[in-house]
Formats: sequence, structure tokens, C-alpha cells
Amino acid sequence: MKQNEKKSGIKTGLIINFLSLISTVVLFEYYRYIDDWNLLLIIAVSSALFVFLISFYLVYGRTGAWRQTHRPFSKLDEREAGVIYESLRIAYSVFAILSLSILLVYAVGLWPVSIILFAAMLIIAHIMPASVMLWKYN
Repeated sequence: MKQNEKKSGIKTGLIINFLSLISTVVLFEYYRYIDDWNLLLIIAVSSALFVFLISFYLVYGRTGAWRQTHRPFSKLDEREAGVIYESLRIAYSVFAILSLSILLVYAVGLWPVSIILFAAMLIIAHIMPASVMLWKYN
């Protein structure tokens, strides 16, 4: 019973982590275009960023998934290497489609890509393999 609760908690943490990152970017991008920064917006963006950082630590730091997916392949045993390889394959396929879709939308809309969006895409590229590993094999 506790094992199922732990799996459910990790999956919930993954969802919260991605949603908080996405909400940070969406809020920032939206208000960047209307150019109306106010106290409510600053609190909303800061809260979303805070939730992202806390969930990042809880999901990737405490589970060891970040360390696992960023270890050299030479230090992995055969089973670990297979799990990491499969996670990388799935994650980078999804990331390629996601990033190209985002860039297409920005190109069609003639919008410049902000540093916040770029940073979020870089973060997603780094956490996606660990996320796939936690979701699929945990």
C-alpha cells in the first residue's frame, strides 16, 4: 500500500513540477506583451517559480533521479543503462516535437523568443529524461 502511495506522490510531484514551470513561463510571456507588471503578477510569477523550485527538489533531488540520469554511462550497470537509454530516447523525442512546435508558434506569430522561454526549454531538456524514468519505471 505504501509503495502505491509513493508512486502516486512522485507522479503528482512530476505534474506539479511541469505545471508550475509552464505557468511561470505563460504568466511571464503574457504580461511581457501587455507590459503591465503589478503586485499581483509579481506574486503570481514568484509563487509559481517557488512551487517549481520546491517540487524540483522533492521530485528530482530526493529521489536521486537527477543524479541517476546525469551519471556517465560507464558508471551504470547494464540494467540502469537500459533504463536511462530508454528514458533518454522517449524524452528527447517528446522534447524535439515540443520545442519545434513552440518555435513554430513563435515564428508564425512573429514573436521574439524570450530568455525565460529559452531557460524553461533548457530546464525541460534536462528534467525530461528523469521525468520519463520516474513515470515509467517507478
